[in-house]
Amino acid sequence: MNVEVSVDSALQVTVAPMDRQNYMASNQMRAEDQLIVVSAIHWPYLNDPSPQLRQKEYDTAVIEAVKIFADGQPTHVVFVPQLYRSVHRDTPYLETLAQQLPAGISCEVLSDSKSSNEQCSLFAIANWVIAGRYHPAVFAVSSAVPVLCIAYEHKATGVLQAAGVSDAVMSIDEVTVEAVQAKARELLAGKADLTARLHVAQVALREVSARTSVAVADVVRRS
Repeated sequence: MNVEVSVDSALQVTVAPMDRQNYMASNQMRAEDQLIVVSAIHWPYLNDPSPQLRQKEYDTAVIEAVKIFADGQPTHVVFVPQLYRSVHRDTPYLETLAQQLPAGISCEVLSDSKSSNEQCSLFAIANWVIAGRYHPAVFAVSSAVPVLCIAYEHKATGVLQAAGVSDAVMSIDEVTVEAVQAKARELLAGKADLTARLHVAQVALREVSARTSVAVADVVRRS
């Protein structure tokens, strides 16, 4: 019996990148300036004696990672909300987080009326992605965009391991300002290698996902 670990079917979907020049110009930025897309989360830290302090540490760490990836260059940061408006809306949290950025860094919180495909087309033109959730990590991998994933769930860790970039993911339980700063500096120093590995993974994972879809379709036809 052959067993193959599959990956998300979203990796089979090709979404055209949005026009970077137009997008950056709409935010008073040049096309060559840095674009960092961030999906941060407000995490409950259940059973932790100091959940508010842990969240504050997480928030500060995310901002520090943005500053490191900005690398002293003109930068626009987009905070991307979770698309579960009927259940949970994190735009207010992201607006508060955005206020912690230095005055010299341009930023916005993307409207939560944007579709998943619209979000994906934005991720595709980023210089860096900071992924706090699974699908932003998938979007980064599918577009071969350098990513730092701070994972709260195993499937986000798994997709980066499958992509051969396990060095680009850390657990939310490991977050300290110092640990995230160190990881961001490590990834920035190895950005060219990280990007090259993601380009290889982009093709390989799409093939794995497609094989799984074919196998599932065969099972359905035979049932």
